[in-house]
Amino acid sequence: MAAFAIISQVPNPALQARIMETYPNAFHVVSPSIAWLVAANGVTTQEVSTALTIMPGGIDGAIVLKIDSYYGFASKAVWEWLAVKATET
Repeated sequence: MAAFAIISQVPNPALQARIMETYPNAFHVVSPSIAWLVAANGVTTQEVSTALTIMPGGIDGAIVLKIDSYYGFASKAVWEWLAVKATET
């Protein structure tokens, strides 16, 4: 399963609600109202963005990035979520 990072320029509770609604069993909150991870199969970053209504006239000030590799220091929950989603189909 592909993982995507969604990052908002400013706190965005509407985007968080949309992520929770669109990907109810496939999201992880990295930073409330600012950054999330979502998992989805067979979609592009543009399709994730469209599903979340990140577009002019919708939710703006956010970007979607597909995660092909990762490295850093974060909570154990982030690494566990990424590991689990990487093995799901």
